[in-house]
Amino acid sequence: MQTQQHPYAAQQGHQAVPAMQHQQAPVYVQQPMHQHDEKGMPYRQHPQHMQQPQAMPAMVATADNILGRPRDADGKREWSYGLCSGKTCSGCLFPYFCSCISYGHNAQRYEALRNTGRPKTNPEIFSSPCMLWLLVSCIIPPSCIFLPGQREQIASRYGIRTNGCSECCLSIFCAPCMLSQASRELELEEQAIR
Repeated sequence: MQTQQHPYAAQQGHQAVPAMQHQQAPVYVQQPMHQHDEKGMPYRQHPQHMQQPQAMPAMVATADNILGRPRDADGKREWSYGLCSGKTCSGCLFPYFCSCISYGHNAQRYEALRNTGRPKTNPEIFSSPCMLWLLVSCIIPPSCIFLPGQREQIASRYGIRTNGCSECCLSIFCAPCMLSQASRELELEEQAIR
């Protein structure tokens, strides 16, 4: 083996190091492809690269999302309280016995928040939405006519995901719980403003 002295090494008194010999580059041989996809075409397996986990977007409480519920890719979220959650069911007695008044209160509170940005402190007991509910109830169940529209307004204000078909079905069978759920959503914004 030959040794070669670097000029700088000689000045510093270092020993000679063996010269680098020419090494041949490795040869890569293509392996036979034994696996086939669903169409019978051969393919090679490539190493799978795992993507690093990404941070979840922060759940920020805003005026339209007081409890900081997570939003989906479309910017929509679920209702703050479930239809049959304890918070909603405890408030179902008043809407069950006085659904027209409950509907009227929700309508007045929504309009006050939309128009003035302030909560309605003393909603009228027999408001025009309440009287309209009573009038229609003489002919057909009013919940399937009025509730989906009111809930759609509230849902669009707060960026809540809704499904029109399920809203109509629920308005027939679960009207008191729906009125209570809508009332709780309005109540969250009113509490944040106060």
